[in-house]
Amino acid sequence: MNAKKLLSLLLTLLLCLALFPAALAEAPEGAIAPVEEEDPGLITPAAPQAPPSEKTGWAVPLSQIPPTDDLNETGHTIKVPDVKLEDLTDEIVYKAMMAMKTDFPEGMPWTNDDYYDWNGMSYYRGYGCAGFAFLLSDAAFGKLPAQMLDVDYDTLRPGDILRVNNDQHSVIVLQVFSDHVVVAEGNFNSSIHWGRTLSRAAVEASDYVLTRWLGPVDLDSCSIRVSIEPSLLHYDEHFTMVAAVTDKSGRPVMGEVVYFGILNTDGSLVRTYPLNGNAYYGNMTNTNGKAAFSFSFQKADGRIVPGKYLVYAKLSDPGQASLPSATAPFTLLGDGTPGDVNGDGRVDIFDLIRLHKRLSGLSVEIDAANTDLDGDGSIGAQDLVRLRLILLGVES
Repeated sequence: MNAKKLLSLLLTLLLCLALFPAALAEAPEGAIAPVEEEDPGLITPAAPQAPPSEKTGWAVPLSQIPPTDDLNETGHTIKVPDVKLEDLTDEIVYKAMMAMKTDFPEGMPWTNDDYYDWNGMSYYRGYGCAGFAFLLSDAAFGKLPAQMLDVDYDTLRPGDILRVNNDQHSVIVLQVFSDHVVVAEGNFNSSIHWGRTLSRAAVEASDYVLTRWLGPVDLDSCSIRVSIEPSLLHYDEHFTMVAAVTDKSGRPVMGEVVYFGILNTDGSLVRTYPLNGNAYYGNMTNTNGKAAFSFSFQKADGRIVPGKYLVYAKLSDPGQASLPSATAPFTLLGDGTPGDVNGDGRVDIFDLIRLHKRLSGLSVEIDAANTDLDGDGSIGAQDLVRLRLILLGVES
């Protein structure tokens, strides 16, 4: 190597060494600006950071209170304040949450084994990220009730809990800006993390928000609709009862409890399997405020016979007569083969010919139970239509 090249190499090396300390001092791209505890109104906007690297946390509905018998589980408690909604402001809620940073500092271990029993009413307990969000929520809102809503960025406020990452993670909003929010979260890589930012687009892509700024849902003013799919079914055939609830503004209501049951047409509760004479209850989801319960009637159970029935749904406690309820009809068909008009054990073109002859007024024998495909108790044109659909493979 000649002297000129050696000198050039040495100069390059010295330049790199001179710049290296400055490079270390620069914040990496996407770094989170720390939350300034001394001045809660000042948070420097920062680029959104990557989501947690693990699936995190879940919330337990009020209807499913679990025992705590896992030796690895850790329950957390805080002093829950007695507050009134009208006394709260964004700044008060923010400062109440930030005050918890002393007992729950940045980097404190927090995994799915950590849980917190919430006072927000929609859920009983939260594990992992949900548990930490619930804890900070109680620190600000005490025992005020929560509502589950679709996300509207323009109405988002400090203390709102977002379910993000395709229903995989929960964060609680510390501050809201025009194009991003600042959040706190548990089980962020197995620990507590304060100050991550989410862009407006990321927030608007959230699954739902739990807010305690609106007070309780006025259940008496809600409307409920119920349906059963399919409405014509046989023993051991899977079916789903679906209830949708809306408030007086037509907005889907989420997170409340809906009860299902099976009624005789006179309104009396039927003893069925697996309901066993009791109403099923479950929380509605964020899918347009719908609740669903799926199962199949068991022939061996013998508690429900072929005939006409009603699926029944009621919002919240069925003992409260004023709360909205709804019914929808369905038919449990017999044991035969639907569409086997001539009773030969098969469903084919000959059944279609036989039914067509019967409807044309010819005196031909038919299996009435197999032919009444619409379950209305008579044989008519609709049964012919359904039989054609069966033969075409459109209906089963």
